[in-house]
Amino acid sequence: MSRLLSKLSPHIHKTSRRTVRSFSSSAIGPCAPICSILEQSPDGGNVGEVLLFNLRNLELVRTEKTYPRELSNAQLVGASHGWGCFSNIQDGSVVISDFLNPYASNPELQR
Repeated sequence: MSRLLSKLSPHIHKTSRRTVRSFSSSAIGPCAPICSILEQSPDGGNVGEVLLFNLRNLELVRTEKTYPRELSNAQLVGASHGWGCFSNIQDGSVVISDFLNPYASNPELQR
């Protein structure tokens, strides 16, 4: 791939000495969501355990969080950097939540 790029643009190849990092420089590393396990809580809501795979350390990460009610009828559309984009099945609304971020403590949703 680098040969192809160097042939296409020799000027950029000669003047550019940048390195490219494929992962974040954060110590906690990027995490890929595997699944969410939900249980009923005593207050009538749901408590969710998110199972994530830490790509930097190659280990499973489990977090226990209060599962937002707005996500109970929603399916995950996409995720990046711990933020998930969920689509509500009943009314078609879109909700953005950091529920997939194992280190986030704010359960607030963005609409």
